[in-house]
Formats: sequence, C-alpha cells, structure tokens
Amino acid sequence: MPSLLDPEAVDPGVVLPYGPEFLFVRGVTEVEPGARIVTWMRYAADDPLISAHFPGNPLVPGALLIEQMCQSAMLLGLLSQGGGNGADWRMASVDARFHAPGRPNTDLITEVHYTSHGPRMTGFKASVMAGDQKLARMRGAAVRLDR
Repeated sequence: MPSLLDPEAVDPGVVLPYGPEFLFVRGVTEVEPGARIVTWMRYAADDPLISAHFPGNPLVPGALLIEQMCQSAMLLGLLSQGGGNGADWRMASVDARFHAPGRPNTDLITEVHYTSHGPRMTGFKASVMAGDQKLARMRGAAVRLDR
C-alpha cells in the first residue's frame, strides 16, 4: 500500500509549474502517492473570470473545472514520482461530463484516482464536488514527452 503524505505539507503553488494566476488548486486535504489525491479550490465572486461569466448570476466556467481536475491529477503525478515540474507531461485525452453548475465562494473539492500509472503514460478519473453535489467528472490520460 502506498504511504500517505501530510497534506498540510503540500503547497500546490510550489509543486505545480504554474504562476498564481493560472493555479486552480489551492490546497490538498488527502494524498496517497501512486493512488489518489483530494484537493480544493474556491473561486471568488469578484474574480474577473467568474464575475464576467453570466454577470449577476456568476458560474464557474466548465473549462476551469476541467483544468482544476487536470492540475489535481498532475499534482498527484508529481508527488507520486517524487518531484519534477510537470513540463514533460501533456494531456493525451479528456472525456468530461458536467452535472451541475459551480458557484463562486464555495469550496469545490476534486478527487482524483489513478486508473493506470506508468513512467510514460498515466490514466485517471476525477470528479469535482460542492458539498454532496457532483458538478463534473472526467477520465483522462497524460503522456510523458521525450526531450
């Protein structure tokens, strides 16, 4: 069984290869390297990306939910392989489904499970929840590029 990491010790802003403006994972609540991760994100209602998406009744864009799931999967991958910056990995496929709209000022919880994992290709399934409500789910695959 994989060992557990202290989720409080994981800073997505340090591990993921993105600047703060493109970071869609704010924290980690659970992580089991090589198996699964649970992350969270809260979008502010006054964030221009959110407030401009249906002004007066803002929603979190579905593309951001997909990116949130992909970044959570990358975070699991980097923690599972003991580091790196993710620059060699690319999404090979994404199959996403949306179930309900995401609202700002709500903790959106992402859970990712590996479905396969190897040195050159990784498969995963992920979901985003707001409380007990599933907002989105996806299956994806990422490949490692030769440099």
